[in-house]
Amino acid sequence: MANRILIRLQKRWKSNYFTLPSRLQISYLHIGKWLVYYYKAWTGKDPISILKEFDDFSQGTKYPFDDASISQFKNDIHRYWCWVRSAYPEIGTVVARIFGICVNAASVERLWSSIGFLHTKARNRLKFSRVLNMAKLKADITYKRRKQESILLKSTTANINLEQHINLDNLDEQNKENDSNINNRDELNHTESEESDDDDNEDTNIEEQFQNQINQIGGDDDDELDIDDINVENIEHPAQNKDAKWRLDTMFKDNLHCPF
Repeated sequence: MANRILIRLQKRWKSNYFTLPSRLQISYLHIGKWLVYYYKAWTGKDPISILKEFDDFSQGTKYPFDDASISQFKNDIHRYWCWVRSAYPEIGTVVARIFGICVNAASVERLWSSIGFLHTKARNRLKFSRVLNMAKLKADITYKRRKQESILLKSTTANINLEQHINLDNLDEQNKENDSNINNRDELNHTESEESDDDDNEDTNIEEQFQNQINQIGGDDDDELDIDDINVENIEHPAQNKDAKWRLDTMFKDNLHCPF
């Protein structure tokens, strides 16, 4: 299919199908004007020597624009101009970009689609020039809207990245504070453990001293008290001792109500 299209285009080209009218013949002066225009549009800079470089190319005899140099690239025109760009940066930039464009009809198809929405069966008396201008206006409005959306998206993305960076910085600070708090807590726990060990040692010393005193007292009682010397018959039982019992008249009063 591609070969058939190429053959048909070559036939039309040879038959002067694409030849412009004589009054619209393009000269090297016109091409130089377009080169200056596209160099400014694509690079945002003013050209310095693009016309001089274009003049060297138009002569076709000076290296690297001679046939011998061009034939070494075997019809790879884009690669050739990328190589020429090192010596002729301005014209090389423009031409390399032109030959780097993928040949397609997508833009024309979009234009036809836009014109189809404007020139309908119900509204078919519009002139072609007016329909074309309306389609261009719509395309320009769409392009500006997409450009604004792109700028807004970039600014939103930049703000999100900045917020994430700030959050990461805050997180790092919080982690540092948490680490410092953990270290302080560990030091406090270590200090409290040392104090508790000291208290335990003091308690142990007090208990040991108290136990020693008890042992000393117990040892003295064992030396002085002899169980064999105790006379059990001389000990009075509490049930027989009247002073050991409470009197009932002191426990109950008639003028007091029973609590239950």
